[in-house]
Amino acid sequence: MMRADPASRISARGICDHYVVARARKAMERLIGDARREGESEFAGSPLGSVPVGFLEKILGRRRESSWEMDMSV
Repeated sequence: MMRADPASRISARGICDHYVVARARKAMERLIGDARREGESEFAGSPLGSVPVGFLEKILGRRRESSWEMDMSV
C-alpha cells in the first residue's frame, strides 16, 4: 500500500482477500461466536480483544520454528 506508484498499490479488495487477513477474520468470527455461546462479551473477537496463545503464528501460517508462509521481508 505504501508504493509511490498508485497503479502498483494493492487494492482494498486485495487486502481483504489476502490469506492472512482471511484467516484472521475467520478466527475473530470464531472468537465472537464462542463468546456469544458462552454468554461473554463479544469484545473477545474484536481487534482490541486478547487472543489465545499461538494466534499470530496460526494466522501468519507458521509451519516450523523458522518457516513462515507470509513474506516477512521489509
